[in-house]
Amino acid sequence: MVTAAGAGAPAFTPTPPAVGMAPETWAKLRVGINVSAISDILHARGLHQQVMRHDMQALDPTMRICGLARTMSSQPRVDSPEPGREYELLFAAIDGLLPGEVLVTDRADCCVWGELCAEAAMRRGGNGAVIDGFTRDSADICRIGFPIFCRGRHMSDLLYHRTITALDEPVLCGGVAVHPGDLMLGAEDGLLVVPAALIEAVVAEAYEKAQAESQVRVALREGMTAGDAYRRFGVM
Repeated sequence: MVTAAGAGAPAFTPTPPAVGMAPETWAKLRVGINVSAISDILHARGLHQQVMRHDMQALDPTMRICGLARTMSSQPRVDSPEPGREYELLFAAIDGLLPGEVLVTDRADCCVWGELCAEAAMRRGGNGAVIDGFTRDSADICRIGFPIFCRGRHMSDLLYHRTITALDEPVLCGGVAVHPGDLMLGAEDGLLVVPAALIEAVVAEAYEKAQAESQVRVALREGMTAGDAYRRFGVM
């Protein structure tokens, strides 16, 4: 299963996307697909830039992320925010999350996220946040289990460094172009992005590969060699 937390963080139950994904596709994701297998499928299709940089990792290594992207763009702050509107678009992004969505940012070399943002996003049915920057309140976020993938921990708030400029536009996050509605998948080995137009086909292919890998696992445990298993099942 790509979407459940392990022993480190509390179990987080992801919300099925309200729009943009067929129920049967979501069911396949929930049954159990190795995210690395999806990476292999994307490479086989000629898509070699879908895996995010290695420094984009889960705040807790047991966190998993699965949902459709909602994007947030920013730029360096050059003046003081207007009083009363300091976090206007950040709050709009969180409050506008549809069930099953994951908030995705562009690169920001400051803290973008904290525990109260996580609480608010979770109550909206959000399935996580992917921050090409930093988060704070790490212990509290891990306590509630809301999935966060980011570059690390840092306490200096974005209010003093960046301003949110747009929502629902393509962003470059972790070195990968992310469009609204793309599928975000994250596990212990990192993050990848499945383009929206390919979600159904890629998930179906990954599900079939997962079934074949289960057969390989049984065969290896029964003594079959790795070479013979690959020749027989076509996966390893």
